[in-house]
Formats: sequence, structure tokens, C-alpha cells
Amino acid sequence: MEVAARAGVRVRCEPFDPRSFPDVDRRGGLCFVDGAALLLVDAALLPVERVAILTEALSLLELDAVPMPPAVRERLTLAGDRRADRRRRAIRQIK
Repeated sequence: MEVAARAGVRVRCEPFDPRSFPDVDRRGGLCFVDGAALLLVDAALLPVERVAILTEALSLLELDAVPMPPAVRERLTLAGDRRADRRRRAIRQIK
């Protein structure tokens, strides 16, 4: 969460009501409110699941100037690479 704060991303853990959006992934995700980045995370998730949501969200952002440990930067890079691979596979399937 420290890297998120340095990047200017507010993180909120809130209990999600599964009945509110039954067809949507209720784990959480990144959104922008009045131009500011906000990461919402379901408070019911296990810590490892919260880290996965945080990693995926931060991998969407440009963080080159944000100081962080090398291991964290590597994990964010891997998450971005996996997302790019999924996108390429999806495009191939459409063609």
C-alpha cells in the first residue's frame, strides 16, 4: 500500500454487497474519481487476494518515477506482462 500512496492512489477496503452487481467481479479494481486514482478492494478478501488486486491495479499505471523495492517493481512488471499476453491471445482469437 506504500507504493500506491507514493503513486497518489488512494486505497479503500470496503465490504462489497454481492447483490449490488451480480454480474461483475466483486473483488475490486482501479477507478478514477474526479481525476484521482482510487482502488476499491473487497474487505472480505484474504490478504493474498488483496495483494493480487493491488498488484494488478498498480501494473496499469506509469510508475517509473515512484521509488519502490526492486522485488515490488519486478512483480508489477510481471503483472503488466501477463496482462499484455492475455490481450494478445484475445486479439488472436478474434481474428
